Amino acid sequence: MTDLNELRISPSIHEGVIERHFAVDPISREAVDDSVISGMTDAVQNLRHGLAKAHNVAKAVLANEMQTIAARHKQIEIEAGRITGPAISNFDKVRARALKEIELVSEQIAAPPKPTDFAGHSLASEVRTRLAGMKPADRKKALDAALHDGDDIVLGAVLNGPAMLSGIATKEEMAVLRTRWQHLRHAPEVDRINRLKAALTDFDRAGQLALTFSLSLANRKIIEQAEAKERAVKDAITSAA
Repeated sequence: MTDLNELRISPSIHEGVIERHFAVDPISREAVDDSVISGMTDAVQNLRHGLAKAHNVAKAVLANEMQTIAARHKQIEIEAGRITGPAISNFDKVRARALKEIELVSEQIAAPPKPTDFAGHSLASEVRTRLAGMKPADRKKALDAALHDGDDIVLGAVLNGPAMLSGIATKEEMAVLRTRWQHLRHAPEVDRINRLKAALTDFDRAGQLALTFSLSLANRKIIEQAEAKERAVKDAITSAA
């Protein structure tokens, strides 16, 4: 059975592990505000505070000799859920928001804007046809030149269509081209996506560790054994009636 006096909240359940993913202003060296990361930071902080309160309550309840051991653990389980419930609910909402933001920004920088008129669509089709007819080495040179020159007409024609239409052989080759274009045109957004993903990894780790900590406050086995005995008594009384 876990000794509650020895139980400690993991250092990974701390807002500091999320705060390190803020962008840093190169001049002031201060963190640049990001509402999504701020939300994740606050969520982890609230969860940490909730766990600390639940831990203190658990220690007090476990010391109550007016209750049976099983009753104490059952109360701890109930109180832990009540105390940490709001923080966990908010945690899930913040996580969903972070995932949505990553998806939204990723979509926004997936490719140059698609043409909106017939002439633009026709030109894009011609570009893809021309590229598809080139030898792989020549096509690579043409795409490298487009990247160097900032030619989003050519790159948009490729990135907004299936790889095969431009003669690109694999999804991996297309992904590399997209990544190169994104780093050239949308470096800040790419950096933010990477930081959000890293923050989300730490966020999820904090959530998993918090769940493990919360569940360790009460001994579920003791509770289940006591509940089984209680049911047995009720069944015996019912059968004797």
